[in-house]
Amino acid sequence: MTSRDAAIIQAVDQFGQLTSGHIWHCYFDNTNKFSMQRVLQRLVTLKLLARVERRLVGGNGGGSGQYVYQLGAAGHDFLGKRGKYVPQHRTVKQHMLEIADAYSEFYTAELDGKIRILNFLTEPDSHMDIQGTKVRPDLFMEYELVGQGEGAVFG
Repeated sequence: MTSRDAAIIQAVDQFGQLTSGHIWHCYFDNTNKFSMQRVLQRLVTLKLLARVERRLVGGNGGGSGQYVYQLGAAGHDFLGKRGKYVPQHRTVKQHMLEIADAYSEFYTAELDGKIRILNFLTEPDSHMDIQGTKVRPDLFMEYELVGQGEGAVFG
C-alpha cells in the first residue's frame, strides 16, 4: 500500500463519502484518470473502499459517470476502527458530498496560492463548545490568507 492509498482511505473515512472527482482533484490531478481508476479499482477489490450503489452523472470536475466511495471492510480494519464493520451508508449522501465540495474549493484556493490551510475538521470532530454555546458546523476550516499573514476561520 502506498502513502497515497492510505491518504485516500483516511479522506474517504473522514468525509464519509467522496466521489471519484473529489479523489481525482486532491490526489491525482497531475496524472491521468486511468491511473486513478486503476488505484480505486484495486482499493475496492481489496475491500479498503466500497462503492455506493450507483454512479453519479456529471458533477464537480469529474465528468460523467463518477462513482461514490465509502470505507470498506478492510479499510475499517486498516484504520483500527472498533467493532464489526457495517457499511456506513447504502445510498449516496448528497450532504456529505457537498461538504467535500466545500473543502475542495478551499483546496483549490490553496493550490492557487491564495490561502494556506492550517487545519480542517469534519463532523463530529468539528463540533465544539465556544463560550458555553455548542456549535456544530459540518466543516471547520482554519486558514491563512497568503501574503497577508491573517488567519481566518470558516465554520
